[in-house]
Amino acid sequence: MKWHLEHKGHRNLFVRGLASLGNALLTGCVLGHGIDIPHQSLFFVFQLASASTLLIQWRTARPSMFLWRGCSSLLMAIISFHLSVCGQRWPGDGCVDVAWTDIRQVFRILHVFNSLQLVLNGLSCFLQYRYPHRMFASHGNEQLFYRGCIQATGVPINMLRGILKISMLTGTKYERLPFEVAVNFLRAFVTIPFSSGSLFN
Repeated sequence: MKWHLEHKGHRNLFVRGLASLGNALLTGCVLGHGIDIPHQSLFFVFQLASASTLLIQWRTARPSMFLWRGCSSLLMAIISFHLSVCGQRWPGDGCVDVAWTDIRQVFRILHVFNSLQLVLNGLSCFLQYRYPHRMFASHGNEQLFYRGCIQATGVPINMLRGILKISMLTGTKYERLPFEVAVNFLRAFVTIPFSSGSLFN
């Protein structure tokens, strides 16, 4: 007997849900290595929340999931911006901004770009909820295309993070664990392309 799970939403919601879940699992592994617990723990929670909204929307086709996903994205933007400004510190513990004046400056700048990406992603979710019938070349809601482009920017961001951690930080007191670099490349070549690619389909 053929078994299948009933669903009302588009199959690509399931693909993006799995990709988001993969991102959350990678963040969980980063946490397991004790890397930036203040921010990565919060990223982990909101990435799981985003994955959950995608899988729920795949099962139920509830438009309200766009709002929850948009809120998760905006909250992650705040977390990323705090990381860019204050470094690996808990909110309220004060900021360590010396990285803006040494070789780590480029990584702080990449966090700013990541924050902008997350803001745009969240706004796109809100706009799709508000204007569900605006089509892009008869291939689905226009925000799917825009969000695909927005999420695709995560590929160069994570590629640069991985490459620069190897080329700039190796042999210095800021050298990163090989696992952390591997996570950047897994995001750049696996989870992000799956997620953004499904938005174009």
